[in-house]
Amino acid sequence: MKRRAALCIGVLLASAVTNAAAQNPALRPVNRWGAPELGLNLALGLGRGEFKTFVRAAGGIGGYYGALLARSGHDVAFIARGAHLEAMQRRGLTVRTSEDESTIPVTASADTASVGTVDLVLFSVKSYDTATAAQALTPLITRDTAVITFQNGLDNVEAIASVAGSEAVLAGAVYVAL
Repeated sequence: MKRRAALCIGVLLASAVTNAAAQNPALRPVNRWGAPELGLNLALGLGRGEFKTFVRAAGGIGGYYGALLARSGHDVAFIARGAHLEAMQRRGLTVRTSEDESTIPVTASADTASVGTVDLVLFSVKSYDTATAAQALTPLITRDTAVITFQNGLDNVEAIASVAGSEAVLAGAVYVAL
């Protein structure tokens, strides 16, 4: 439970640091990837690759935060489908900001069963896909897995908790200003 809380706090701290830096250039670290890396590593006390993250939905939110974690050396697996999956497997994930563009090699799959168990799930599917996507989490989850949902809508936490357990699920909020 302590590790789960630390993971969640780290992701949220990374988000806060990233957003503060985006809004005030004076707060930007020298390394443009430094804010999320700094936030995660300070909050968790972890080195590179010490926890495994699964990103359910590699769109604007999941893709952005998953790419930042992968870029900072953490083991991140994405689920995608169709042309998006093919592009991620072939070229990686591209993050574009007002300052530049970076492409990060990523692990992407169409099937959660191929990923194995994980420490953290960043859950960011559209609300109408929540129940189906939550059911697909079963092969990923252990009693120590944390699931952070970054979604709009009602009843998402409850739908995910019906699969992962209520103690594993946290509702998150993000604001990405690039």
